[in-house]
Amino acid sequence: MAAVQDTLLTDEGQIREQLRLAEDLFNSDIRQSLIHARQALDDANAIHSELLIAESEIMVGKCFDYLGANIEALENLKHALAIYDSLDMVSQKAYALRLIGNIYYYAGEHSLALEYYYEVHRNSIALNDTSLMIHAMIGMGSVNGNTSKYDSAILLFQDALRLSRAIGDKATEVQCLFFIGDVYIELKKPESALAIFNEVEKGYDLEKINSKYLSSLYNSKTFAYILERNADSARFYNTKTSETLRKYPRSAIQTYCLLNKFRIDTLERDYLSAIKSYMSYNRLSDSINMESLKYQLANFEIVYELEKKEREIDRLTHENILKDLSIKQKKIINYGSGAIVIMLFIVVFLIFRSERKIRLKNIELQGQREELAATNDELSATNEDLCQQREKLESALDRLNKAQEQLIQAEKMASLGIMAAGVAHEINNPLNFIQGSIEGVEDFLRDNCEEKEGEIKPLLDGMKEGVRRADAIVTSLNSYSRRDDCMSSNCNIHSILDNCLVIINNLIRNRIEVKKDYSEIPFTIKGNEGRLHQAFLNILVNACHAITGNGEISIKTIVGNNVFSIIISDTGCGISEDHLPKILDPFFTTKNPGQGTGLGLSITYNIIKEHKGLIKFKSEIGQGTDVTVSIPLNKI
Repeated sequence: MAAVQDTLLTDEGQIREQLRLAEDLFNSDIRQSLIHARQALDDANAIHSELLIAESEIMVGKCFDYLGANIEALENLKHALAIYDSLDMVSQKAYALRLIGNIYYYAGEHSLALEYYYEVHRNSIALNDTSLMIHAMIGMGSVNGNTSKYDSAILLFQDALRLSRAIGDKATEVQCLFFIGDVYIELKKPESALAIFNEVEKGYDLEKINSKYLSSLYNSKTFAYILERNADSARFYNTKTSETLRKYPRSAIQTYCLLNKFRIDTLERDYLSAIKSYMSYNRLSDSINMESLKYQLANFEIVYELEKKEREIDRLTHENILKDLSIKQKKIINYGSGAIVIMLFIVVFLIFRSERKIRLKNIELQGQREELAATNDELSATNEDLCQQREKLESALDRLNKAQEQLIQAEKMASLGIMAAGVAHEINNPLNFIQGSIEGVEDFLRDNCEEKEGEIKPLLDGMKEGVRRADAIVTSLNSYSRRDDCMSSNCNIHSILDNCLVIINNLIRNRIEVKKDYSEIPFTIKGNEGRLHQAFLNILVNACHAITGNGEISIKTIVGNNVFSIIISDTGCGISEDHLPKILDPFFTTKNPGQGTGLGLSITYNIIKEHKGLIKFKSEIGQGTDVTVSIPLNKI
């Protein structure tokens, strides 16, 4: 009896040594870790120790979870959970519940994960285990955050933060703060998120607590500033993220860093840099995805090889049984032919059963080979998709280059506006000289040549009319070129429309009749006169261009319901139904190359939007176009 007990103690020691080796190799050599864990499980089953079986099942389940084999991991962990429950081992049971909850959470089974995290929390209360309670709250908060229950998530993370501070767990404090900040990001509350992230940055030594938190912090602050549309601060923290990643590399954060750079470039309208950033992000993301697929495939091969080895062991065991039976057969030949017949029958039966098992194993192996082939096909398809994405990005880069050329053209037009303001100013001075001279000539004739005044007066009147027209053109140019950002000027729309008509007189003269039906109610509109001038000028120029020969443009203004409406109609060529939804898109134009930038109506839309107004289009091919602009007004 004493000898049996010594053997049992030796076996338990060997099992615990196998479990220790499995734990030590878990992060460095998962293959060997799983081999030791399964050996421990086999030995524990051999001696019928429920406690060691449960501990071995936990270790095997952790290894399968690491390899991505969720079904196998859950089977082992639930078996361990049942044993701990039967033995009433609350602490070990809570640990198993937490592992199972984590598997369901990362598999996207949030409702099941929440059930297990709730059980962990209930057991932590029974054990009065603060650390376990914190992990349960973090798990429940993460599930709520992923199912859009953001208020519940924040409350759970705040409770976990309070408990972490109570026990002095700095790492978990930082983790809870990060989770709270991420929820505010999801709620599109960047100011609240930044308050949390600033607290982390100023109140904790992240390099000492966990260096990987540094790049996560800077990356999160970058995105929060992007949501606030604060490009300067976003770029500053994006640069800090890159510098930190050079010191503490993390491939996942690197991809988000490149994606944030693309967002910043887009925010600053640096589209060429943005597309380059996005291509860099896409390349790195593709590389990480490929590495992940290779890693998953390697893990699958590990599980497959271990299963194959297990089947090989079974086959060798059967062969050993056959060899033993063969030896025994020779030994019992002397006992008589009857015994030989019985042994032969047993051998045939065992051979038949072994062959049947081998056939079943071979069928299973064939199925796994087909799965590997399907995985390889999926990798090939992924590569083809990546090639197509690269082609699309190259095409997008070409389009961006063309857009850049159009933007340069738009800048030239803006420069012309500035030049027009200067020319108008310079013309105004000689006009004043001419006007003064005319008045001097009139005075001279009135005093010295009164008898000739009647003959010369028509000539002087013609000169005055010329000066008046030139002065009207100068006034219109000044209105068009005005570039102040004030949005509180009192703007007279009728005056603005008349100035626009003066500027485009060369497009109208001798071919287009302009009909004006202005409202008689006096009013002003709070806004920016220069921008409104530009908006209506764009609409009127488009109307002129739409009329190829003779035609008509009518301008009607209506005041009603505290809204001022301007309706500009033309008898031009009209706009097709296919083009009508696109006319406000930047760079969209139906004009021939070199004749339009495609920015006019897009700029007009943004100006009307700045003035809280609306713009609508109604058009029919061959019948003309109606453009209706509605702006809130202030009556005098």
